[in-house]
Amino acid sequence: MTKTDAGNQTVRYEQDEIPTFYSNIAQAVTSPYDVILRFGRRKLETERAEGVTISDAIQVYMSPQHARAVMALLERQLADYEERYGPIPGDRDPAPGDSSQ
Repeated sequence: MTKTDAGNQTVRYEQDEIPTFYSNIAQAVTSPYDVILRFGRRKLETERAEGVTISDAIQVYMSPQHARAVMALLERQLADYEERYGPIPGDRDPAPGDSSQ
């Protein structure tokens, strides 16, 4: 994929070797210097009988400044999505062990 940014510089993204993961659960951890995003997959087939099983797929470490830029990017993308397709249905599910709800 080729993209031209605001400074008219061409940026080429080589996507041949980018791993692709599906995630239906995400957690975030912060420290003074890092934000860690952990993405995983919640295995729903085990939820009723044996509790919840989550298999971690990937962790992404970034600076708080980069995390803020990623957050702004996601907010723009979701606003565009909702403008095009309507509101995203459903309540947000808290992560297992999240007591902030």
